[in-house]
Amino acid sequence: MTALIRYDAARKALAAAHRVDEVKAIRDKAEAVRVYAKQAGDFELQNQAAEIRIRAERRAGELLGDMQTSGERQAKERGRPKIRTLPTTCFILTPCNV
Repeated sequence: MTALIRYDAARKALAAAHRVDEVKAIRDKAEAVRVYAKQAGDFELQNQAAEIRIRAERRAGELLGDMQTSGERQAKERGRPKIRTLPTTCFILTPCNV
């Protein structure tokens, strides 16, 4: 019963989080609980912790999207970085009189 209460409290904290670092802290704690539950063999707790971690990741994505639309987050170029090339001008070497 106490696990269910803590699960609901974690969901409420996640819904109330308004900053990405708050959501990341919840995600990290949920992942730590999931690993502990896996070691202890508690599948129910493991599944609950994994669900909270997934919800936290989704919430972080929502916050980052909101930051993008409001201009709080700088837009990044997508894809591979462009390689700077040298100018394609050819130079003709003149023979040296040696």
